[in-house]
Amino acid sequence: RVGILAATGSAAATAISALLLGLNASSEGLARYTEARTLGKEVGMPAACLVAALLLASLLPCHVRLASALPRLGAVLAITAGLSVLSQRSSFLASAGGMLVGFALAIPRVQARHRRWIALALVATLGTVGVASALNPRIVDWVGRVRTAVDSQEFSSRTWNDVTAVRGPLAEIALEMARDRPVLGYGSRGVAAECTQRCERRLREDGDAAAPFQSIPGHVTSHNFLLDELCMRGSIGLALILALVTILAKRSIRDPGSTACAAMLAAWVIYGFADAATGRGTHIAILAIVVARCAWIEASGAAGQA
Repeated sequence: RVGILAATGSAAATAISALLLGLNASSEGLARYTEARTLGKEVGMPAACLVAALLLASLLPCHVRLASALPRLGAVLAITAGLSVLSQRSSFLASAGGMLVGFALAIPRVQARHRRWIALALVATLGTVGVASALNPRIVDWVGRVRTAVDSQEFSSRTWNDVTAVRGPLAEIALEMARDRPVLGYGSRGVAAECTQRCERRLREDGDAAAPFQSIPGHVTSHNFLLDELCMRGSIGLALILALVTILAKRSIRDPGSTACAAMLAAWVIYGFADAATGRGTHIAILAIVVARCAWIEASGAAGQA
């Protein structure tokens, strides 16, 4: 029933995107990111759902008929507009990465005469993401800060904090925690307490040199799923999540229905390097969809061999 579920998800994402545009439109333009209203949810949650819906709408097979192509095109455009309102950098990267994986896996599956159209679709999709990224104020600002840091060749702790949007200091805290408890970690809520205590100690001991750590006390994750697993659940948790992702990658590539499953996994992993992918229910729910699909792929393969 993947087609029905994907169609339902795409329709829901289209409706949510339309609501986002309506809620955030004003005479001064569209509100973006932290100012955007998102139906009571944190920006990252609807953004992750929209990325998954975008990949499904773009990559699931369809008949080349106007009656089916136009609704899907409308869904893709609406969802892209919704993501533009949410203005998350990780959403653009996850979308582009997922599309790249999905289309790259699709090219050898189709007949040779159709491959050029798949390649053109990939170029067009990545071009659209590139243009949307270039028009995204947060991405433009971030690229400018990275360029300034490279040109000045200044890579101080303060610059690292600015370029990584506090993820640099969070990574330092997570690695410090992992060093202290390498096997079992500090538990699923360990970062919140430890981050505050360790930042306060750094500020007392290092003074102005610890300025990058002023803004992160109270953070509940390191905003990186590998570091989260390492510092919260230790090397055991890290090994388990890596094993899961590896198994899902092998199964999703063999999906006979489409390349959307592999694309969703790729997007999830990309999200995981910038967000709390194993610490938020929305991201875990998206991963659960991939797990369920891969379980079906495995069961179908076993049944075919029998």
